[in-house]
Amino acid sequence: MNTYCPHTISHKVTRPLRSITSLSFTIPFQPSMWNDKSIQSALEYSTHIIETKLKSSYSNECIKTMLNRLKQLFSRLNFNTRRKSIAVIISADSEKLIYLNFPVRLFVSVGNSISILDLVTGIKQEIGFYLLCICNGNIKLYEYFNERLNIVYEQKAGAVSNGIVEANTKVSFIIAYMNRNYQKPVFFVGSSEEFNCFQSNVSYPEIVFSIIKPLVQNKAETMQMIETAIVKKWSQWLAKFHIAQIAMAKRANTLIFNYGAVLQALCGSKNGLLLMNKRVKKELHNPATGDIHFQDSKIFISQVEKFIDRGNCIAVKECGMLKDLGGIVLIPDTMGEIQNTFSFAGYPSTRRRSGNLFL
Repeated sequence: MNTYCPHTISHKVTRPLRSITSLSFTIPFQPSMWNDKSIQSALEYSTHIIETKLKSSYSNECIKTMLNRLKQLFSRLNFNTRRKSIAVIISADSEKLIYLNFPVRLFVSVGNSISILDLVTGIKQEIGFYLLCICNGNIKLYEYFNERLNIVYEQKAGAVSNGIVEANTKVSFIIAYMNRNYQKPVFFVGSSEEFNCFQSNVSYPEIVFSIIKPLVQNKAETMQMIETAIVKKWSQWLAKFHIAQIAMAKRANTLIFNYGAVLQALCGSKNGLLLMNKRVKKELHNPATGDIHFQDSKIFISQVEKFIDRGNCIAVKECGMLKDLGGIVLIPDTMGEIQNTFSFAGYPSTRRRSGNLFL
């Protein structure tokens, strides 16, 4: 039984069980960005949701025991971490706690025996992207987080002595610096000429997508329309973004694909973004008889836990996307190191690619 919070939790009239086979959950946890009151409120709210979930099926004695374990676990949390959330699996005789380097929504699962692989890929992660607007030499860069656009950089026309080319180079450096390892797509709003000029000055053209600007006079309303359209179709954009990341890694000759190569890379502590299709995930939990590729599935899942614990991300995709890559790829985060170095004074030499997202 799984639930996403804060949806209403329905209570079942059932015979209370006397033991809990497992309790798994993910919760937002970012103490480096929260004050003490916010941390306490987050833990108390999570405890309340978990307790409410347990009450639907388990005896009071059983709930009390589990809540005591939960309280002890929370008391041992690392309040100096700079991670963004945690994933926890508690069974009758063991506990697993992993600090995640990406934000998640509160999710609780009771009575289902699941792995970290299930837990972190079965939840809805928060949306994040950059939105760059260039109009008549004026530049505004937004980052979408906490469910809204936040302006992070602004430059007026004529502020850079050498014109739009230098301005593009400067803002492309800022994006590259903020968007470490290219973990978020960049949406571009402006004319086709401005888009082409910007793309010719970046080393990450695959993940820059052009948006047709809505014909609205009010700039605030225009931005709201663009934001809403991107968020509404986020699953489509995310799929296109992952395809672009794969293309980028191929161009850099750093893409690791097929089960054996990915397992070897994980055992060698490679970091980055791990993508697998649904078939591979299913077979990892239920290895096909005689399929030598998945005989080491327990080792693989153990390596995935270490991979996530090192601060990496993982996503499960539809089977078609990774069909020609063995159903699984690792995009190393070292990819950015072999791209051309940015500087405010120099212009990087890049090969141009095109991307278009039409709203």
